[in-house]
Amino acid sequence: MLFTPPQTPPNNPPVVTVWVHGTKSHESLPAPLARIGKKIAQGVAGSHVGFHHISELDQQHYEVLRASVLGTTSPLLFPQEYMYSFGWSGRLNLQARKDASQELFVQLKQLHYEIVEKTGLAPEFNIIGHSHGCNVVLHLAEIQDPDGFELTISKAILLACPVQKDTSHLINSPRFKRIYSLHSHTDMIQIIDMQGIKRKKRSEKPLFSERHFPTHPKLAQALIRWKNAPGEYGYDDPIMNKGALKYLTNFIKMVNFLKKDHGLLHIEFILLPFIRHLSGIIAQLDELFDAGSNCASHRDHDIILEL
Repeated sequence: MLFTPPQTPPNNPPVVTVWVHGTKSHESLPAPLARIGKKIAQGVAGSHVGFHHISELDQQHYEVLRASVLGTTSPLLFPQEYMYSFGWSGRLNLQARKDASQELFVQLKQLHYEIVEKTGLAPEFNIIGHSHGCNVVLHLAEIQDPDGFELTISKAILLACPVQKDTSHLINSPRFKRIYSLHSHTDMIQIIDMQGIKRKKRSEKPLFSERHFPTHPKLAQALIRWKNAPGEYGYDDPIMNKGALKYLTNFIKMVNFLKKDHGLLHIEFILLPFIRHLSGIIAQLDELFDAGSNCASHRDHDIILEL
């Protein structure tokens, strides 16, 4: 009797996670606030310009702590072996975001070929953007590679994205397989950036950024709320108790003390208490996608997730 060994299952493609920070708010703040804002941004948002594997960064930096939490809560979705951080100028203007997107594209292309050469498998890219870092991610859809390289983003996870006329239509691009737009109606910073000052006609662009994208079958828009605001700020890592970050910690604690159930603040989308929930949120939304449900939430009807 001839024994036929079972077929070896194909290897899973490497999953690459890239974190893209948002605007560096101190660029547009008056001097006293700018100094504080800069220290906060350097502490928690991302201060390393360029494309870096997480192992190249200071292991006591918040970027590394955030990556560690992502990798621990969901090693399949966010494997630490392929965890990267992309830092850009953070300037509050359209051209800066387009320039950053071009550089990000070049880095992703290079990494793609490096992984293919090393493993023989094409990687999947999961890119997480915060604030205007989300628009850096969306601008990837506009880039045409002269060598014909076709970049595909498996999951574009947009945290508190200022939805703007220049990028909102880019969700239609085949470059993105699935898009997750997570936001809070408490977050005023998400919508405060003006986009309509230079418009020729009032109907061309809304004056301010918006919260919601047009509906699309591969888009999930979720309203994120604290059901009972976490009290561990400043206790789960020593970084939040240092320098200017202590002011941030105390402010968030005060907000949470005054109202336990509320939408997330803009800064909370990059802090550890929320990051611990991110993989679970993505899993819930993936269940809706996989079930064939109408995952594309409507402008006035978000998927509401309470943490």
